[in-house]
Amino acid sequence: MKKRKYTKTSHLIKIILVVVILYIFYIICFQNKSLFRLSNIDNNLPIYTIDVLSIYNGDDLTKPVLIAYDGYVYDVSPGREEFYNHGMDYHYLTGRDSTKELNIVGGSIIKKKYKIIGILK
Repeated sequence: MKKRKYTKTSHLIKIILVVVILYIFYIICFQNKSLFRLSNIDNNLPIYTIDVLSIYNGDDLTKPVLIAYDGYVYDVSPGREEFYNHGMDYHYLTGRDSTKELNIVGGSIIKKKYKIIGILK
């Protein structure tokens, strides 16, 4: 039986292949922020448009206060009195897609503290 010779080139190719596979895994798992969240979300969530979302900006006290972030709609009504009522510090985030602002600061708080109730389309 012949013994196989491994060259430096074959070792280098294996290392490159492993690095490429790990990089692809990283991109799929960690760069797609919603990849793992989707499994924890009810598939029957209602779809919200920007127009419908604008109705839930906190001005009408009989309606919930909603914020869209990262493609999902969150019910932030529990924080209405402290943060989201008209004239409060974060009222400007309500009733619209606030992804841009919340990516700078506060998005992780919204995700941890409030319930997803819909999907923004």
